[in-house]
Amino acid sequence: MSIPAVVFVLYLVAVMGVGWLSLRLTGSEADYWIAGGRLGWLLGGATLAATHVSAGTYIGTIGVMYTAGWSFGWLVLSIPLAYWFVAAVLAPRFTRVRELTLPAFMETRYYSRNVRALAAAIILVAYVVYIQAQIVAGGLIANTVFGFPLTASMIGFTALLLGYTVVGGMFAVVYADLFQLIVMVVAVVCAVPVAVRQVGGVDELFRLVQAVNPRTFTWDGLPATLLFTMGLAFFLGSISGPEKLVRLYTMRDMPTIRRGILFAIVAITGINLLVFVLSLVAVVLFPALPTGDLAMPMLTRAVLPPVMGTVMLAAIASAMLSTVDALLLVAGSALSRDIWETLFERRPGPRAASADDEFHRRGAEDTEGPPQSGGAPDRASLHPTISSDAERVESDRAPETLPEGSDSVSSAPLRWNQSVPSRRGLLVARVGTFLVGTVPLALVLAGVGRGTLVQFIVLLFTALMGASFFAPVVLGVLWRRATREGAAAAMVGGVAVTLAWKALGPASIDPVLPGFLTSVALMVGVSLATPAPPESAIAPYFGVGSAVRTLAGVAAGVRQDRGIGGDRVDEADNK
Repeated sequence: MSIPAVVFVLYLVAVMGVGWLSLRLTGSEADYWIAGGRLGWLLGGATLAATHVSAGTYIGTIGVMYTAGWSFGWLVLSIPLAYWFVAAVLAPRFTRVRELTLPAFMETRYYSRNVRALAAAIILVAYVVYIQAQIVAGGLIANTVFGFPLTASMIGFTALLLGYTVVGGMFAVVYADLFQLIVMVVAVVCAVPVAVRQVGGVDELFRLVQAVNPRTFTWDGLPATLLFTMGLAFFLGSISGPEKLVRLYTMRDMPTIRRGILFAIVAITGINLLVFVLSLVAVVLFPALPTGDLAMPMLTRAVLPPVMGTVMLAAIASAMLSTVDALLLVAGSALSRDIWETLFERRPGPRAASADDEFHRRGAEDTEGPPQSGGAPDRASLHPTISSDAERVESDRAPETLPEGSDSVSSAPLRWNQSVPSRRGLLVARVGTFLVGTVPLALVLAGVGRGTLVQFIVLLFTALMGASFFAPVVLGVLWRRATREGAAAAMVGGVAVTLAWKALGPASIDPVLPGFLTSVALMVGVSLATPAPPESAIAPYFGVGSAVRTLAGVAAGVRQDRGIGGDRVDEADNK
């Protein structure tokens, strides 16, 4: 076996080893979906950065810049701005209630299981598209560099991915992401100087690029309207992508989230800038490639030394794996938790009922006492967390609140469906994750999604996420008047207009723009035209002073609106 092959095999063994070792850390659904909500800034920031850096960066970005020039590169500026918005505006309120999935947030904020199921269905469909792009890129790498058949390469990539993600869940993903981020950074930092020397240095690189493709440093490669709307897609998708929002739940408190996001911004921006330089080298050395997606594989095979080329190949594989494992977990949770368990597994249970009754009683007592300092009651405290038979929160605990303006999410206990036993819940979680990993592979093998630049597949996914979830998530925690009808209309309208524009609209405007505008308009218009949301839905996210004094109303509202502790759901919930 050659030295490069040995290096790559060792990398694959390390990834699998991290995943299987993480199995020991996974004892509950909270561990499986959000790593127990106790990650520090390094692991949290690393998994956020590694999730963002995908085949769209190492294959797609180079491919588009090779084809259209550096005008595409300005889009990277929208990414730090998006993450700043998350840290400064969205996260402090979004994380006041700890959930396991984004659709669970939808149910809590919009007091409707139907809204939750709708969000889960959109996630499933959109993530199949995105996972397809990563599978195609993985097969392309192995086929180009090692000469493996494309079909076998895609099957092997998917098998490796499922091997550690299904078993270890979020713990496997975050530790694998940290390892993979290190590989990505080391590879690109080492590859850029070597590649630049191949063309005679930085000055010679820019001179040769100008000679080979004069439009590289102009704005002529892509229409200005398309560039602007692509930037909007990246901005909205970076804020509202479910795989990114869920990572906010994995970190233990708001200061940790801010430090983690700062780390992610530095890592993502640095990797992107170095990848831009590699795209210029590809323009000079390989000016006539049939598709831009071959630029990075050709650099890896023909320019870099064998061992370094293998490390870069491992970095590309890391970029794909670190993104797809996150997608698999989100899509798996949408199927197994937000659709299957929510619709078919919820049953009345004496423990859930007694917890709700006890909280109702204590809430009524609290309203008789002196008013407390302003704060929003954590919706999680309505139903104490029971993650396993060995880990229970006593049902008679006092309701917890977050102080007015508090950033902390560490005091917000996790909440999830108590009626599904921990072991059974983990089995359902693993089966759901496995299923959503095999469907995209089957579609690709059937010919769906091949022949399209990876970055444009990624952009379509990003547009769908921005058009469907930005308005319900952001307005949901910033605007008290947002209603479940408005959220449902925003998601459906955003997705429908985005897909319609992709199929019928002019190619000079990314479909995210009409989809996003439609989503916001429907969110605002329908919300204003429908009854205001109950206090039970908005109190956890808005730190009003009267929130604590209305705990009894909150508990009663939850019992009426969501049927927790029984098999009854308010008729209005089915609207």
